[in-house]
Amino acid sequence: QGGLGDVVLHPDFAKNQWVYLSYAEQGQGGYGAVVVRGKLDLTKSTPQLTQIKKIWTQVPKFSSGQGHYGHRIIFGSDNKLWISSGERQQFNPAQDMKSNAGKIIRLNDDGSIPSDNPFMNQGEIAKQA
Repeated sequence: QGGLGDVVLHPDFAKNQWVYLSYAEQGQGGYGAVVVRGKLDLTKSTPQLTQIKKIWTQVPKFSSGQGHYGHRIIFGSDNKLWISSGERQQFNPAQDMKSNAGKIIRLNDDGSIPSDNPFMNQGEIAKQA
């Protein structure tokens, strides 16, 4: 249920070459999902991603490497990036606004938080949902 989640092209990929990847990573406290974006450089003999930047991290990390990472990604009709963040079979994080686990996340294409997200006044993590 971990590993690679998605590979998605930006809606304006033909103009900006942004590619988005979601995957599970190990970090302080355990495992969690992340989303990165990078530019696909096709000018070299071997295509490569450049300008790779992590734009979202599942908080908190969980000690178990198993269970419902989620981390599926899609762009909406408004060009916002939507991320599913699994509750990692813990069940309670979905109710905790200090955790982005068990939530649907909405971000701008660069990972910044849209000013019209519904929980803007409920803390840094809650702003993502």
